[in-house]
Amino acid sequence: MSGKGDSPAMTRIPTEPFSYDARDTLFTALVSAARQFGSRAGQIEDQKPGSYSCNDLLKITLALGRLSARITASGEHVGLLLPNLAATVGLVIGLSAFGRVPCLLNYTSGSEGLQSACRTAGIEIDKNFLFRGASI
Repeated sequence: MSGKGDSPAMTRIPTEPFSYDARDTLFTALVSAARQFGSRAGQIEDQKPGSYSCNDLLKITLALGRLSARITASGEHVGLLLPNLAATVGLVIGLSAFGRVPCLLNYTSGSEGLQSACRTAGIEIDKNFLFRGASI
């Protein structure tokens, strides 16, 4: 703590580089980052007020990963049509950690674009979902 207004509750911002092996999964990289910089380091912010630490993201990741593992098969490609929130990041990492393949979809592609993306990624789709999504 060096400046005015520093308090023990403030998080240290890492300045040293994070060592990452491309063979690591997103989950193992997240755990390594938490170990290297501390579980309170690294903040993610989204549209909601406040921020999330590595520890918060690990909790979100494990919770959503376990929930999604109950309703999906190992190796399954899972389509995600979600807003830019910390929970979306947690779900992407959680799916990967539990052996699923997260596939991010973009609603601005329209119904035909989403159908094409799902076919390309091997995602099973419900036609009613796409038609309802296109009319919103």
